[in-house]
Amino acid sequence: MSSAQPALSLIIPVFSSQKTLFECLDACKESLQRVAPEQTQVIIVDDASEDMSAAIAQEFCQENAGELCNCELLFVQHKENLGAIAARHSGVREASAELLVFLDSDVVIGPDVLSRVLQYFAENENVSAISGNPRDAASGSFATRYKSTYMRFILGLWKEKAAFLYGSFFALRKPVYRRVEESYRGIEDDALGRALAEEGHDLRILQDLDICHLREYSYASLLKNDFKVSRSYAFLFVDTRGWRNLFSSGFSHAPRTQLLSVICAASSLPLLVAMLIPSSLKEVLCICLALILLLWALLNTAFLNAIRIKHGWAFTCFSLIHTFIDHVVMSLGILSGIVSRLTRGTTKS
Repeated sequence: MSSAQPALSLIIPVFSSQKTLFECLDACKESLQRVAPEQTQVIIVDDASEDMSAAIAQEFCQENAGELCNCELLFVQHKENLGAIAARHSGVREASAELLVFLDSDVVIGPDVLSRVLQYFAENENVSAISGNPRDAASGSFATRYKSTYMRFILGLWKEKAAFLYGSFFALRKPVYRRVEESYRGIEDDALGRALAEEGHDLRILQDLDICHLREYSYASLLKNDFKVSRSYAFLFVDTRGWRNLFSSGFSHAPRTQLLSVICAASSLPLLVAMLIPSSLKEVLCICLALILLLWALLNTAFLNAIRIKHGWAFTCFSLIHTFIDHVVMSLGILSGIVSRLTRGTTKS
């Protein structure tokens, strides 16, 4: 390894991801080869994986020590599972570059991604951090393809300026990195992004970075994930008083249309229940429910059209039903998080 300080430290937290880790690291190797080797440092942090992930990571470091001879390859292993936040902190402690790049172990990057990140920061000295928007999944289950298209659409609503960090892939200047408590039970990158945005840092999202998420979802795991993520957002929402700018700019990467959609889906449930009870207000309730469902449909027209263009009409029809169910699940996650946060007074829930 050259004695010169590297310009970029690539940090990859790993936990039991043997299904995707080899492909992730192989893609990193190709991207590293597009950058001057003395400019790079790779830090793989294994958080006490329960599969062969640690062996895969160690083998990568050993086999590529010669081929990437001027790139520092470090392997760090936790003796016990401490969580993703702790794994990232361990990586930062080892990092010697002024530019930190965080990559999830179930994400692959294109050959030019790291060189473009270096170039972007060099040309935009005022920018503190950037994120990428993973491309659509080309194959997989309905849940996998739906999730990737949904996130691609939501993140694509941001032109370039952003108020968040997207955890699958983001990079930031080391001096602006903020340590999130390892006991925090929310989503670290959202907490970090929110803190940086409130401090006035310039955050960007690059829509055309070649990034692909490899995570596979079943229908049940998709709903479980969206409940859990929404609950975590609720922690952050309460902690940062997110209601202050809720209807002017949305919250984190969620735009106003998504938030209003979730509210509409949630408010339709008590109306449906009320309509089952004999009442002279049944016609009024029916009209209210119809108006709410119409508003929900209008709010999601652009997304469903994007689904139609990408996947066709049959996929869109199923997506229409699923999106409504998903928004109900999100609302329950948000409600659970807010109640938990307010009643316990701590994010250690």
